[in-house]
Amino acid sequence: MDAQLGCAARAAWRIELTLLAATLTYGLVAYSVGAVAAAIVSSPMAGPGFIWPSYFLLGASVIVGCGAFGHLAGRLTGAKLMAPVVCAALSFLFLGTFGGPEGLGFFVLSGTPRLGISTEAILSRSSVSAAIVAIAVFVPRSSRKSNHGWRPASVRVVSGVAALAMFATCTYFLSVSGPLRTPRNPPSDPLCTSTAPSICVWPENRKYMPELSAMAQRISGLPKGVFKMPDKYFEKGLRKSSSWTSPDFEIIEGSMWSVSPGIAGSIIQSTFQDFCDAKSQEDDSRRTLSFFELSTWIEARVNGASQPSDVRGAPPGVDVHSIGDLIGKSEREQIAWATGRLEQIAETPCAE
Repeated sequence: MDAQLGCAARAAWRIELTLLAATLTYGLVAYSVGAVAAAIVSSPMAGPGFIWPSYFLLGASVIVGCGAFGHLAGRLTGAKLMAPVVCAALSFLFLGTFGGPEGLGFFVLSGTPRLGISTEAILSRSSVSAAIVAIAVFVPRSSRKSNHGWRPASVRVVSGVAALAMFATCTYFLSVSGPLRTPRNPPSDPLCTSTAPSICVWPENRKYMPELSAMAQRISGLPKGVFKMPDKYFEKGLRKSSSWTSPDFEIIEGSMWSVSPGIAGSIIQSTFQDFCDAKSQEDDSRRTLSFFELSTWIEARVNGASQPSDVRGAPPGVDVHSIGDLIGKSEREQIAWATGRLEQIAETPCAE
């Protein structure tokens, strides 16, 4: 390749850009096929606007940046096997360590309807990838020969400094471009179940309406007169939150169990809108445990089953297995158990 470039009639950067474009074609075509297949499979159950190009563009910019990084390493080292292997490992390590949503924001593993990738975020990350492409294409090979002999070292130094300055500028733009994802404007008419109480979600989550309707019916089956229950439950982002707003739920990775903590929190907060500071730490711990147990029991009732095995952890001190056994008992026994916890909360001595 060095010999061919030394006597080529075309500018070296055009040849390098053609080679890099051929490499990126492989990755982007495979990536596009996967995205199209996912869209086709999802379209029958997804609502309008479910194809968000910002996520696609974010992934494409990462593919371009990683491909350019590998091209640059191949040019500078000439290693046919080690350059691809090392670059793949380094790219994976970099993205896994720094590239997540809480880091530099080069990828996200899932998208919630209440958040969208900002235009500034796409532009900043695309500029970083473009800078890597420019470095990979324009930085001269160390053995590049010109018509006047070997390229002077000063040219290579100037080119390298200019490339690094461009990359630093793009990286700075990345750091000041703001968060990767920003809240979306909620729809004026969210999608709600036809039940009483009703559960409202973003239109993009319409596929979960049958499960949410069943959950709403189980909410209405909670003991009457024991709890004060809201008329509506909202997915996060559908309304403005305040200190007086009951907790909203979020559907995480399609798990219906993730909905129940927000619903249980809304019921608990509506039932106990105001309570005093406990007289002692022991009293406060006992009351807190009662809150946790009631919330866990409501979650199980809302789901119609005990906590599944793929859900790890529980509130401190709560035995999820005993709660699972409890929802299988008679309604009278469950009401007696819940009433006992409510009495413990109400009878907690207040600090003077």
